Amino acid sequence: MTFSIADEVFGEIMLLDALTGGIATGLLLMLFEESLVVHNYGRGMYGVFCEVWVMKQYGVLESWSRLYRINLIANLKKAVGFRNNGEVLISTRENGLVSYDPNSGRNTDLGIQGYTWSFFVHNYMESLILLKGNNVIPGGFLGGIGGL
Repeated sequence: MTFSIADEVFGEIMLLDALTGGIATGLLLMLFEESLVVHNYGRGMYGVFCEVWVMKQYGVLESWSRLYRINLIANLKKAVGFRNNGEVLISTRENGLVSYDPNSGRNTDLGIQGYTWSFFVHNYMESLILLKGNNVIPGGFLGGIGGL
């Protein structure tokens, strides 16, 4: 399901059959480089894996494309998010966080400790809001709305 804040309208985004055949709790939705991404977890012949799929054209079913597959071997447990350089942040079984390079397959320990459920990545966009006292300056990002 989607919700457009601009239009206040609900909609749907369809997933490929390859992503809908498994358990729904095995899917994780996030953003990467302004594109919708789905992490699809599953079990294969060599253990647990995480496939990373990207929707290259928003809302177009045929634009889903698999970027890569990460075999969660050794101590890798769960993908948490992406870094700006394209590496994947993955929690480990030793309660740490590593940066995984999908091109080389190498992990870099980030020295950050915590439980798998405690790691969360959220995308943000910087913006400037001009303030004058307690009011937003008209024509600013929230033009005319006072008292922040």
